[in-house]
Amino acid sequence: MYTLFWSPGSASMAPHVLLEELGVPYELSRVELSKPRGPDYLAIQPWGRVPALIADGQPMFEAAAICMHLADRHPQKELAPKPGTAERARYYQFLLLLADTLQPTFRRIYRTSSVSGDAGHHPAIKATALKEIAEFWARLEGLIGGRSWLAGDRFSAADIYFHMLYTWDEDMAALSRRHPKLAALFERIHARPAVARIAELNM
Repeated sequence: MYTLFWSPGSASMAPHVLLEELGVPYELSRVELSKPRGPDYLAIQPWGRVPALIADGQPMFEAAAICMHLADRHPQKELAPKPGTAERARYYQFLLLLADTLQPTFRRIYRTSSVSGDAGHHPAIKATALKEIAEFWARLEGLIGGRSWLAGDRFSAADIYFHMLYTWDEDMAALSRRHPKLAALFERIHARPAVARIAELNM
């Protein structure tokens, strides 16, 4: 049994989808991000954010790390390519690119006060972040090539992470018009029943 600490519209969506895809037993514990987190939760997630996961009684945090860990714990589900392969290298590459580059840029839009306490700076911070996000999507469109999924010919946890961040874009319709390969990838992922079920709770 896993316990996932989650909140709608947050980075907990990716590990939530992954748990659903794996078909393993899990329970949810909702975290109200608008309220202060108490010492019990801070002992699990020291920054008070979501997601956090309890696995075998041990807590862990960071959405990308949780996704990688869950995929590796259940290799029979093949949600991560085999270690040492070119597909595994692309899986690491794209999953960490999304988590380390795109996700923090979105944070500058939706959590602008965490970047600067001066509200006068916020419009410029958001404008720069929006420009960087547009550039990111354009480059990713070119990197997909002829592959059906980010890592290769099989669906993986990297695709789950991509799907989550795609839903964070302020104008998904315009994004889809500009980048048909990204739009097609998103639709392939969203068509999976497990993804669609969890997306309903988050979009």
